[in-house]
Amino acid sequence: FGTQTSGGGLSEQGFISYAGRLNYNYKGKYFIQGSLRYDGISALPSANKWGLFPGVSIGWTITKESFMSGVTDVLTDFKVRASYAKVGNVNIGRYPYLGLYSSAKYADYNGIAFSQLGNDQLKWETSTKYDAGFDALFFDGRYKLTFDYFLNNQDGLILSAPIAPSLGVPGNSVAKNIGSMRNWGYEISGEAYILRGNDFSWSVDGNISLVGNKVLSLYENADITGTYSIIRVGESIN
Repeated sequence: FGTQTSGGGLSEQGFISYAGRLNYNYKGKYFIQGSLRYDGISALPSANKWGLFPGVSIGWTITKESFMSGVTDVLTDFKVRASYAKVGNVNIGRYPYLGLYSSAKYADYNGIAFSQLGNDQLKWETSTKYDAGFDALFFDGRYKLTFDYFLNNQDGLILSAPIAPSLGVPGNSVAKNIGSMRNWGYEISGEAYILRGNDFSWSVDGNISLVGNKVLSLYENADITGTYSIIRVGESIN
């Protein structure tokens, strides 16, 4: 019989955030909200573990303007809105910046071997998000229509950059901020009350989403190939 093997592991991951938000509403017509986050994550090196992420949103209830008074019997409420936010991705694995060792087997012997090449230059993966849309109510709220357009630019994606096999690096790769992609789309939803009373109501609703994405950059713009997939600059990820 060969040498029996055993293994196990223990790891920790920390996340801390300081956040502030400011809201302003003028006469129920004009809305503005600003927010600021200062996030720290243990999965990044000390020099880059903190990130500052702002956000702002605005809204305008047009039907509360005097020039809309003639149509409110039909268009009960109509609000347009837009937002911008920058956020960081915390789902990047456990300590991708560290050089790690783990249990390994050589012939019939158990031991410890180098398992991950570290990169102390790793930074936050960030998403810059934009959204614009409107909410509309018709005939005293009997019908509702919502529309949104969104755009999400992801930058600094942490991917595996290949390294020459002759260097003897585990997996022949190292984690780097080398990718970016864009997501966009439209979302439309509607709701209608067929019956509406004090004791009973019946409504139907539906929604549709049209989304797309495109890879903007990869390491040296080279394809990333999987068993049944290829990720390529200029094309989408299905």
